[in-house]
Amino acid sequence: MLDHEALGRVLGAAADASPDGLAVVDADFLVLHANAALTRLLGVGPGPLEGRSLQSFLGPAQRADEQPTGADDIGHLLGRGQRRWHRRVLRPDGGERLADLLVTPVPAAAADGRDLFVVELVETVGALAGLATARVPLRVAQARAVEDSAAALTGAVTVADVVDVVERQVEAFEAAGLLVSLVEGPRLRLVGCRGYPGAVREQLQEQPMDGRSPMVDVVRHRSALYLETLEDYVTAYPDRAQVAGASGKRAWAFLPMVAGGQAVGSWCLSFGRPHRFTVSERALLTTLSGLLAQAVARSQLLEAERSLSRTLQRSLLPDALPVVPGCEVAVRYQAAVAGLDVGGDFYDVIPLPNGGTGIVIGDAQGHSAAAAALMGQARGALRAYAAEGHDPATIVARTNRFLVTAGVDSFVTCTYAALDAMHDGISIVRAGHPHPMLVTPDGSAGMIDVPGGLPLGIDPKAAYPVTWVPLTVGCRVVLYTDGLVENRTGDVGAGELRLLERLRRGAGLGLEPYADALLGGDELDGEVDVAVLVLERVSDRTDEDLRQQTFSAAATDATAVRTIRHAVVACSREWGFAERSDEVELLVSELVTNAVLHVGGTVAVTVTAEAGQLTVSVSDTSVHTPAPRTEDVWRTSGRGLAIVSAVADEWGVDPSGPGKSVWFSLAGTSPAG
Repeated sequence: MLDHEALGRVLGAAADASPDGLAVVDADFLVLHANAALTRLLGVGPGPLEGRSLQSFLGPAQRADEQPTGADDIGHLLGRGQRRWHRRVLRPDGGERLADLLVTPVPAAAADGRDLFVVELVETVGALAGLATARVPLRVAQARAVEDSAAALTGAVTVADVVDVVERQVEAFEAAGLLVSLVEGPRLRLVGCRGYPGAVREQLQEQPMDGRSPMVDVVRHRSALYLETLEDYVTAYPDRAQVAGASGKRAWAFLPMVAGGQAVGSWCLSFGRPHRFTVSERALLTTLSGLLAQAVARSQLLEAERSLSRTLQRSLLPDALPVVPGCEVAVRYQAAVAGLDVGGDFYDVIPLPNGGTGIVIGDAQGHSAAAAALMGQARGALRAYAAEGHDPATIVARTNRFLVTAGVDSFVTCTYAALDAMHDGISIVRAGHPHPMLVTPDGSAGMIDVPGGLPLGIDPKAAYPVTWVPLTVGCRVVLYTDGLVENRTGDVGAGELRLLERLRRGAGLGLEPYADALLGGDELDGEVDVAVLVLERVSDRTDEDLRQQTFSAAATDATAVRTIRHAVVACSREWGFAERSDEVELLVSELVTNAVLHVGGTVAVTVTAEAGQLTVSVSDTSVHTPAPRTEDVWRTSGRGLAIVSAVADEWGVDPSGPGKSVWFSLAGTSPAG
């Protein structure tokens, strides 16, 4: 932006071309620049008017409603918002003239915040009196429209908002058309158009920046271009005569939009007949261009931030959800309407080592990149501890300690629930989060009373009790973030009642429409994010789907290896893997013997048959990861894992609870029922 003196010189240069008496003044009515027509009207000699008070040349008010109440006549009236006066011009030679005086403010023009005004004096004699009277209301309306636009543009957050504001200028300037184009790399793209035929609009949709057209030239040269007749247009741009003629316009004002020293685009007001652009109009359009440029630059920055936020949000939420046999899961995430930053709401569905499924929903405090980072940490920790095979209370407690030791400045609320392998029930832990809801097959809905602990990231010693809830076929468990029950009044209790009503009302819907309906309430507060996860048990998980059995024995028990080996082999034969029972017996003997000899304590063995595959997992309390040893073929020990690697179809070592789990898988025929 220019300071007020430099801006005064710019406006003054435009004033010199006007046949009317014009001056650029500051708020004290001191002249920054006056054109020759004004000096003739005032009857002053060739000496400069700059620095002199224009008020010293004006007589008293001509109407009673213009009488000042203070010593500063014009300044007082400006303060009252008045823009037009009738005055006698007092000439140095003793003569007088009657004149209409119009003051046009240049809103938010100077970088130093000082107000500037363009003053026009038109002698009210004969035809000139009628001309002045006709001009004044229009120019006042134009100035008011620019002032209103300045206020409206402060709230514009998208390019569409800016275009909407510009469209208001069409009527204020009695124009017939509008074009708004923005720079996008090597081209100028049309983003706003009014009053142009479709065929012309298509030709103006994209214009190369290395081409020649009025819209491109004002961007390239960063100066306005006024074409007051069709002849002016054709003379300047003969190659575009067809476009100008087909548009139906006969005068154009092309202006660049420059913000921060960079041209972001251009815009054009066009007229259906030849039009002489007065200095006042040019000053207002120049000012409006600066305001538009700043608004466009701001909206583009905000849109870039929104795009980044959306990308970040998508990257922090699951791309796809795993299939949960016997169940259906629907999730929804609705970003806040207001605000630009990524939210902290999240959800996840986690396959568990025991064949069950973990579901989680949470909310990191805040609505910013920091909240997103915290959300990512919490979701990652929950998933990692769940994958290790911990129980729900331990998963949440360890995530809490992780966030505390990470030194986060905020906290996270969440609900974690583990669906057991046979889906007989669900174990729920709540950390400062809203209570989950349960919808039964008959359509009734109620809140699940889950005693909760503190939000995560506050107290490293916080405890998180587990609540077990039976889950029959047709039951739906609903987890959600507080945005679903909060509203602008802050009455969460009322929001929970409304949610229960929506849960009951939509009970007959399929799961996906049901999830949509939960977000469909008009009472939702659009200023907060909302996440919803609905899990429905749709069928029993029969023995044909999954069979699982767990055995354990103390390492001090001399019969531990034999007891577990016989039990696992019996399961494999019963579940349809008899043809591989010899391999099962060998592999179980090796893994259980290793755990008893090298770790001690209690050894737990889980055998699972699912989808034609038998998996045996041996868990102990050691975190040491074993590896096959084959370098010495004469060793009589340390060869167990080499045997496992050679015999099993697949095998591996996973973290499990406080220790590890060594497992192997064998493919066979589909388990018999």
